[in-house]
Amino acid sequence: MTRRGRRFKSRKRLSALVAANSRSQYWWERRASPASWLHTAGLLKACAELIGKPFTDDLLTEIPPGGGRSEDAPPKLFGPVFHLLAGYAFEALLKGILVSRHPETLKGGQLPQWLTHHKLEDLVTKVGVTLQRDQLAFIRRVNVAVVWAGRYPVPKGHTEMDNVAASSSDLDWFQEIYELLALLLQHEIQQEQWRS
Repeated sequence: MTRRGRRFKSRKRLSALVAANSRSQYWWERRASPASWLHTAGLLKACAELIGKPFTDDLLTEIPPGGGRSEDAPPKLFGPVFHLLAGYAFEALLKGILVSRHPETLKGGQLPQWLTHHKLEDLVTKVGVTLQRDQLAFIRRVNVAVVWAGRYPVPKGHTEMDNVAASSSDLDWFQEIYELLALLLQHEIQQEQWRS
């Protein structure tokens, strides 16, 4: 190998090391930043609303005689993906609130257990937010999508198939709960800034 070839390989290794350190630094900063969790939730919300509106509108339309089949997926079938994105948005907000309230648990190089599961109802309880009965029912519906319905054609067992449901009010429930949780997280971020 020529001298020039060795220098190129050396620079390439150095670039890879710098990139790995940058990714590591990025992880350390973002995991403990409630604002990062809020930003991610906002992106998920935007995507959920893009498909949530046609989905809930389509639930209110009748299927024409003959089924109205086409090559395209009708918005009525977007429900599980809408619920999945809604659940992920809630999860990001709830975890952001907890990150803000418990920064001491983020000391090591691994996320704490409560930050690595998808049990929305447990996160709602841990945050201490009180939801109305219909809101909690929506949380349970989106949790089904987070666990399986938004990603897979079937759950682990046939009895879980009964847990799939949708309503033409789902977009409204999503926006209502999202705003409540986003306000809580924004309040936590302000509190954190005042403490600094």
